[in-house]
Amino acid sequence: MIQVLPFCGWRFDLSQVGALSEVLAPAAGEIDETLQRTLYRLHPCNTVRLVSNREEPGDTSAAERVTRADDFFRLWRKEGILLREHETAFYIVETRFRHGIEDKERWSIFGHLGLATSTGEPAMPVLLQKPEPSEIQASLEMRRVCHADFSPVVALVENTTADAVLGSLSEYAERLVRQSTPVECFLEHGIRHRVWAVTSEAAKNQLTQRLSASQISLVSGTAQFHAAQQHFAQLKAAGQSSDPNDPAGRLLTCFIAADDPGLEFLPGFFRVPCEGQSGPQLREAAGMITGLQCRFVGNEEYAAADALELAALNDEQPCMAVGTGDGEWHLLSAPARCRNPRELTALLCSEVLKCSTDSVRHFSVPPDPARQGRPQLPRVGALEVLMAASAFRMDAALEETFSSVISGLRESDIRIFPGIPVGLVFSAHSDRVSFSVHA
Repeated sequence: MIQVLPFCGWRFDLSQVGALSEVLAPAAGEIDETLQRTLYRLHPCNTVRLVSNREEPGDTSAAERVTRADDFFRLWRKEGILLREHETAFYIVETRFRHGIEDKERWSIFGHLGLATSTGEPAMPVLLQKPEPSEIQASLEMRRVCHADFSPVVALVENTTADAVLGSLSEYAERLVRQSTPVECFLEHGIRHRVWAVTSEAAKNQLTQRLSASQISLVSGTAQFHAAQQHFAQLKAAGQSSDPNDPAGRLLTCFIAADDPGLEFLPGFFRVPCEGQSGPQLREAAGMITGLQCRFVGNEEYAAADALELAALNDEQPCMAVGTGDGEWHLLSAPARCRNPRELTALLCSEVLKCSTDSVRHFSVPPDPARQGRPQLPRVGALEVLMAASAFRMDAALEETFSSVISGLRESDIRIFPGIPVGLVFSAHSDRVSFSVHA
């Protein structure tokens, strides 16, 4: 059984920083140089300084940026900009947003995920593909130096409707905070987050029991997860951690019920090396596949964004938006025999694109459209395949479980929308905090 526990979080004192929306930031992987500059100007205590602070004159390596993040975290705690919760808590977050023509809400629970099970064995939640060693090393250095978790990993919780009395996990979270006053923040495009700290012992025990008994699947933060496991193993091997309750053996995690009706995903992008294939050639090849529907969307500059939006709204599962080297974009809906995104990808590669799935190279996802406007794809001359958000929605008709559907995919292939903001709560690995700042 995995261990899920409440913790004493550090949160921004709004009497010092003002609006919570001004100090939040996306995950580090979504912050480019332009957004980094914007967040720096937005507020002197914006969380970008912790997760992706800028390179300064005199820096000789990435280590200086990690040290600066630690300095900011220490300074903000010393000056009371960040305040520590007096009691352990689970932090419940309601996210309201608009998707297509619908207004939706999603419920998240922030807690600690133990890096070992209750029997001492390593925790093994279902993971996506293992990230590159360089990504793990970067996360490991942050954990070693800062002794804290700034960004949460994100885990989907399965089998949440089994309790006939308490209802689904999302329904239970909503009932827990119904009579409490939240901290609110409003972001662009009508996205609203509301945060509650749940300190009731009965509620914490119920959440601990329920989450710990569930199967979880990590869908974000896999580099942090592997880095945390490595760091804790190193501490134990060096005799620096023998306490089973050591906070260094836990990881800040955002838990979301896999059956939450507000759970939405953005597409991931793939680049397929098949230079020279045109839109007419794609349509001709697609027409040879029984049940594969190919709809022309357009060839204008904004056709990529239109195809992406149509794919996300398409009722058929799975579907993809596909662009060819001549600038045309199409919407492809899967035949009946394709039950999940992997099967559709394999079909397209083998029978339409005439290439191997092994030759598919990952192509990084553009910035969150909620912040940056409509997604724009670079002109690369090779065919690009966009995995549609609708391909990852829970559907009882799928014969495979959710875990097997996501296995083998990369983290950015299934980015949650709206993204989980960084800065709602932080987790330090020690109750005793030294506030000395590096020279």
